[in-house]
Amino acid sequence: MRSVDVLSDTVYREQACEKLDDLLDDRRKFPVEKAQLYGLRQISRQQPGKVKEFAGHQRERAERKLETISERAVGPRNKLREEIEFWMLVDHLCDSTSSWSVRGAGLEHAPTELREENIPPKRAGMTPAERG
Repeated sequence: MRSVDVLSDTVYREQACEKLDDLLDDRRKFPVEKAQLYGLRQISRQQPGKVKEFAGHQRERAERKLETISERAVGPRNKLREEIEFWMLVDHLCDSTSSWSVRGAGLEHAPTELREENIPPKRAGMTPAERG
């Protein structure tokens, strides 16, 4: 097993969960329901690759609700806008190039043959399994 596989199953996963727990500290107020935060935590631990998809789905739900609410209902509209912004933030964090991210840590330890700059152009669109 390659070192990047071991790291992604252990160290990176633990670091990502710690970062998420810091972000979702129980003492903070969030514009989303507790059940949504619970779902986000569960997905991040069980299927970390699906966090971005989950955030996108939650954002779309809030956007659909926002479209159906009357313009006069200022309070509920503002709450939904805040919820949309929260899910956009989660989505952005999945693509983050900040000081630490799962993607950045993975790229640091990726084997030489799997780094983008070392893949020949004719094989760049292929998955590692297709490359053989």
